[in-house]
Amino acid sequence: MAKLLTKKYKNNNSESSAYNKTYGRFVYTETISTDEFAAHISSHGSPFDRATVMGVLASACDCLLEMTLDSKRVRLGDLGTFYMSAESEGVESEEDFGASNIKKVHLRFLPNMKHSYALDSVSNRRKASFVDIANLMESGKSKEKEKEDDTEQSQTPENPDNPSGGNGETPSGGNTDTPSGGNGDTPGGNGGDDDDDGVIS
Repeated sequence: MAKLLTKKYKNNNSESSAYNKTYGRFVYTETISTDEFAAHISSHGSPFDRATVMGVLASACDCLLEMTLDSKRVRLGDLGTFYMSAESEGVESEEDFGASNIKKVHLRFLPNMKHSYALDSVSNRRKASFVDIANLMESGKSKEKEKEDDTEQSQTPENPDNPSGGNGETPSGGNTDTPSGGNGDTPGGNGGDDDDDGVIS
């Protein structure tokens, strides 16, 4: 399920009426390119491949700009409407106003407030779910620590001083001074000459 990542921040502007209050803002993980967006659309059961979708999106961008610069509004389904707005410099009389007084032209988007999408702020709030990025990062650190602990445990013998399970300093279960079960100073037998002298069985 899609989630919006949130991050807490404190207003440190002492001149603000909201000084020292904590608010939330959204955190964006990445910016999806047109090519990636086309691939995503194509992967959603579309009969069109990525290249076809990419071509349609590129043409849509070109035509959107063309139409809005021709004093038209462009509505994309239930998503919303694109249009141009002017930022102009005021003059004393109507006669003095001309094209030179229009300083900026902005491409605007008005989200749809009706139909299936209902992109007004209240509807968006009802549809959205949120995750605090601080909690997400803390959860990730905890999982990483658990993974490291599990790895260390799997690599550590149950008895580090005695890997083969014997008692004390006896590697394979014999008596303390006898490497392979002999008596006293005899490595493998009872005092005789043994071809396996010094070999731990």
